[in-house]
Amino acid sequence: MRVTQTMEKRQQTRREIAVEVDMTCDGARTPGLKTRNLSLSGVLLEPGDYALPAPGAIVDLNFHAPAAQNGGRLLRARVVRASSQGLGLLFRDFGLEDFGFIQGLIDGA
Repeated sequence: MRVTQTMEKRQQTRREIAVEVDMTCDGARTPGLKTRNLSLSGVLLEPGDYALPAPGAIVDLNFHAPAAQNGGRLLRARVVRASSQGLGLLFRDFGLEDFGFIQGLIDGA
């Protein structure tokens, strides 16, 4: 009998959370997307009727957060997975204020 194990590559714990996000890739803006889960290192966007950027593409994400989070934040991310399951993105160019913003969303979920 052969047992196959998969190893989780993520270094941060994901949290199921729905936040509205607008995505811009190569000048094309896609408004009103929703997050499925979020971690300090990245986000999974819900699948939908929108053009999926190719893995490796750089996108800008405008998070529409509650007023308690000062209304929102623009973050840059790299596409790591694009499928019918959703769009997996890894944050990049991430500063201390960005970290605090995402941590606030996770803690408030």
